[in-house]
Amino acid sequence: STSHADKKSYEINLSEKKSLVGMRTDDDWALIAMLGDNGFVHNKLAYELWNEISATNETPYDNTVNCEFVEVFYDNTYSGLYLLCEKIDRKQCKLTEGDYLYRLDELKSEDNTLPGYEKQFDFRIKWPKDYSAEDYKIINDFEYLFYSKDGFDLDKAYEVLNLDNIIDMNLYSMLICGVDNWDANCFYIAPKSDNYRISEVMWDMNETFGDNEWFDYTVEYETSPDMMIPYVKKIYDADTKKMSSYMYTRWKELRRNVIDKEEIKDKIKDMEEYLYNSGAITRESDKWLCYLKPEWRYDNIYGFIDNRIEYLDYFFESEQQIK
Repeated sequence: STSHADKKSYEINLSEKKSLVGMRTDDDWALIAMLGDNGFVHNKLAYELWNEISATNETPYDNTVNCEFVEVFYDNTYSGLYLLCEKIDRKQCKLTEGDYLYRLDELKSEDNTLPGYEKQFDFRIKWPKDYSAEDYKIINDFEYLFYSKDGFDLDKAYEVLNLDNIIDMNLYSMLICGVDNWDANCFYIAPKSDNYRISEVMWDMNETFGDNEWFDYTVEYETSPDMMIPYVKKIYDADTKKMSSYMYTRWKELRRNVIDKEEIKDKIKDMEEYLYNSGAITRESDKWLCYLKPEWRYDNIYGFIDNRIEYLDYFFESEQQIK
């Protein structure tokens, strides 16, 4: 979506595998221009928070990338502030022979959606490298189960999903309001060792924590209950009592162990101080002022975190009382 911009994102292919700024040893890296990442904190915060959440569940392959701020020079010319990222790939997800990694690229247009479907998606196979049309069966069956108009099979839904991961990913999406990742910008993992049950990992999370270009900052999101991932919402609507109980129990665990308002805000403050004290923000502004959003303030995301977590505490507690 930003390929037209003068400030480019890049893919780096090294001649040999290297560990860069303390991250994994690899020869394949991404340099993200962060054009839509207001304040330059949304992606990094979202990745770090998800990795803390996923470290507490029973799914060993659903962590997302690590990343670090860098400044880039290209042909001896300053290119700006970037996010150096690992990639979501076989290595990241600890996949072996017989496993699958699918990338959801985008939602198909209505003109390209087959009759009998509410909506359809463009998927790509990222692993294995050599594949045939038959290797799309797992993700095509998932798409049919949740988005066809033929009726919803609840038992099948529980059977094909890794519930530990899906509950966590849904709570995470509700917390960060990751609506931009519902129909694109995410990966699905189907490992042979888990009977090909599907787990999800998100990618490209700049439009999070209430910051979405289609809505006023935080206003639409802070107290919205409609932030469940659509396919999870389908299970929730069909089996509300059970899913509500699952989400409430796990939310309480995460609130004790991971999701703390002050700790999350401290992460942002550390990033803000690092970027300003290093001079990176000033150099970026001097180079790319045209891409900065002057109305965005760090206070926006601090306020969102306070209000969103407070609302979700209320939401999950009140649901239990009603049910």
